[in-house]
Amino acid sequence: MLGEVVLGGHAYPLHRGVDQLKISLGRAANKSFAFRRSGVALEARAVRAEFESMISEALDEVDHAIDRALQRAGLTDRQIGHVVRTGGSSQLRPFVQRVNRRFGAEKVQQRDAFVTVARGLAQQAWETQW
Repeated sequence: MLGEVVLGGHAYPLHRGVDQLKISLGRAANKSFAFRRSGVALEARAVRAEFESMISEALDEVDHAIDRALQRAGLTDRQIGHVVRTGGSSQLRPFVQRVNRRFGAEKVQQRDAFVTVARGLAQQAWETQW
């Protein structure tokens, strides 16, 4: 089935579907997932508590990375004026709660992941004359 997902051009739609499932767990305690394309049929049930438990270590790593970045910059949380969340994972309920608690919800803004990633890639390509 993995070959069919990759070779059949279904990888990106599957990724988007899983991303939406993760985000939807912020609004529901559990959620069903179904992905059907030519030659591919996947079904699963996701439980918010289990998902949040699975990602808690990764969120701790993000907190530590922010700590290190602020320390290198010689700044504190309170000195940060704006925080921009971008990317599918930045929409996850536990991530949003942590960032809002740390910096203050009034400072946090969400940006469209695909636009910001595409913009960043274009800038990188331009700067490196790719």
